[in-house]
Amino acid sequence: MLSAVCCLLNAGILFIYLTVTCTQL
Repeated sequence: MLSAVCCLLNAGILFIYLTVTCTQL
């Protein structure tokens, strides 16, 4: 279960990173 939470958290961080990057362009 912990690995699933970490995976979901990493996916969320990646999604936020891409969103911020696309917004700044």
